[in-house]
Amino acid sequence: MLECAKPFKKSEYLYGKPGSYFKNMIYREAVIEKIRLGKALRNELSKEVFDNGKHELNTRLNDVIKAIVFNEMLLKELDEKI
Repeated sequence: MLECAKPFKKSEYLYGKPGSYFKNMIYREAVIEKIRLGKALRNELSKEVFDNGKHELNTRLNDVIKAIVFNEMLLKELDEKI
């Protein structure tokens, strides 16, 4: 079994969709969709934290933001912009 240095975060947690949602997409399409879904979830979580003071969501919000940045870097790599 493959072991990761950091705990693996599932698609549901980072994008609000199960991993199978991306199954039939081509790579570029999946990366773009992950960015789109991540930004939508980021906005939703930010509003919940701000409106309701749900500070326990901060960890998830930070993880979602990191996933957005990671996928944006993957897209830049695909476009040979890095």
